[in-house]
Amino acid sequence: MVAMSKALFNSKRKALFKSKKAMGLLALAVGYIMMVDINMQQRSRVLRDHADVFRDLITIDQGGGECDIGDPTQDGNPTDDDATKTLLVSYPGSGKRFTWTIIKALTNAEVADDWNFSQKLYESPLTIKTSWPHKEGVWSWGKQMDQVLLLIRNPRKAIPSYHNMRWELDYADDWASSYLRIPNTYQDRPGLAAWESWRDEHFDSEMEIWSEIIDFWMQGGWVEKEQRINSRCNTSEIECKPKAVVDFDHFYQSSMTNEFRKISTVLESSTNVEVIAAQARVCVIDSVFGRSDLHQGGRTHPDRPALYGFTFFQFDKMMNHTMSLRNAFSTLPLVDELTAPELTRILDLYNIDNKAERATVAETFLAEWAAIYFNADSCSDLKGTDQTICDYISRLENHDTMDDDYYPLEYPYDQWLHERTSLMRLYYNNDGNIWYDQIYWNTSTDHCTWWGITCNEDHSVTSIVMPNNEMRTASEFPIELVQFPALDELDLSGNRIQGLIPGELCDMGLTTLIADSNNCHSGCCTQVVPK
Repeated sequence: MVAMSKALFNSKRKALFKSKKAMGLLALAVGYIMMVDINMQQRSRVLRDHADVFRDLITIDQGGGECDIGDPTQDGNPTDDDATKTLLVSYPGSGKRFTWTIIKALTNAEVADDWNFSQKLYESPLTIKTSWPHKEGVWSWGKQMDQVLLLIRNPRKAIPSYHNMRWELDYADDWASSYLRIPNTYQDRPGLAAWESWRDEHFDSEMEIWSEIIDFWMQGGWVEKEQRINSRCNTSEIECKPKAVVDFDHFYQSSMTNEFRKISTVLESSTNVEVIAAQARVCVIDSVFGRSDLHQGGRTHPDRPALYGFTFFQFDKMMNHTMSLRNAFSTLPLVDELTAPELTRILDLYNIDNKAERATVAETFLAEWAAIYFNADSCSDLKGTDQTICDYISRLENHDTMDDDYYPLEYPYDQWLHERTSLMRLYYNNDGNIWYDQIYWNTSTDHCTWWGITCNEDHSVTSIVMPNNEMRTASEFPIELVQFPALDELDLSGNRIQGLIPGELCDMGLTTLIADSNNCHSGCCTQVVPK
């Protein structure tokens, strides 16, 4: 009986345990469902409470050039199935919000976004905006769109603008997190430290994708890394090559511009798309531009964007990308693309603006470099030769290499400036002004072209050959010569140089070291010239 009771007890205990376990699992499931439901309700409230973020509006032509762009909460009109629908594409931060609003105000048609934050993606929109193939974009419209309008913005402004949105979304990396942070957008701007930290980590990749997005759409979906057309452009019944390329920087203003006319022309030429009368269009852009809440929101700290700068090295890479695009679409075969002339014209404007700012940044870079090298706050704190060389090094006008419309992705400016400074010391400390040959020395040309100097492909000095050139020293062999790590050939024979060659120079293992007998010591020179 006792054994049977124990068995019965254990059986009931196991059943109870299973029952509690099942109840626990059920409770977890109910809790999860409730959490999901609460999150969905929160997201729905977010969209209802922030309807104005999506710029729903309706425009009325009041005649005589007057208009009323309406209540920002009104829905646009669904587009007919046989109407030509336009995909608005750009790198993030390039003004799609403002452009999207203008298109809706001109047509009164519904607009949507690729992530469907507007909840209009499946309501027959005339226009859908996207950053695809950037990671911030997604091809969600299936076969709804027929043609492309490419919007571009100077990367100098687009990248900081994109970061502003990333910062407001707390750098969210998933749809749900971004969705719940929508109320944070268009409210504020990050501080300088936040911008510079993100910029230095992401600049290279963002600059590359900025170029890739333009190249992708300009070539009808061309994926350079894969050397093929993206399959979506072949199977989604859309003409991926843009009907027009619009420069946001010259479009974003209250007056009628050529960029605004491009958009109007694309819409007017679209089948079954009605555009507001031409005389009211100035009113439309003026009204939308004047309503900053429709495109800028309530962001504070309006002075901060001017502070979001780039380093000298980043400007070089930026110019390299924009110049490379410009050159590609101004020569065969890409010059034959319909919108290539407009793209190259816009890129030329960007290059002019960026080159001017780059020059200012370069001056700062040189001044800071000289301050570190000479361990002085400014060149005026120095004396004699140091002050002269510091003044020379710290001025952009003395360095053609840094201002010659050649913008390499990677250039060893630090090493190049060190060697340039050492050559200037060699010049001033050894009576350079009376050398027989001093062609290009102490000028703005690249020191790799100075008489007697040869450099390798890495722009490092490899050879200094200046025999019989009236070079003079007072007491010792030029110590500056040990500052050239790639030096492999040295010939200063036949000059008036005093002192023995420094041991550090002998230890560099030069293939050729020719000097006078009074300068050489045992085993150092490969050739000794009798004095």
